[in-house]
Amino acid sequence: MLESINSLPQSVINSISLFITQEKIQSEYLLRDGVFSLLDQYCTVLYYPQEKEDNDGCHVRRLVNGEVKNFVYINTYKMVTVI
Repeated sequence: MLESINSLPQSVINSISLFITQEKIQSEYLLRDGVFSLLDQYCTVLYYPQEKEDNDGCHVRRLVNGEVKNFVYINTYKMVTVI
């Protein structure tokens, strides 16, 4: 797991924050400190390194076996290049 969210682009942090707000997830964590554990709890998180991809990450909902599931994609290449 990634050790810090601080290296994520602000657009990804904002998207994650919006998802958490919309789902009314209650947590005693600060968003920056607990976001990965929250994501693991409520979503399927896919980390992928894509050097030539403009997208930093995204959240999608898909119907899987008759149930709506949440997926978060994070471009880990972007995280490495920000540091």
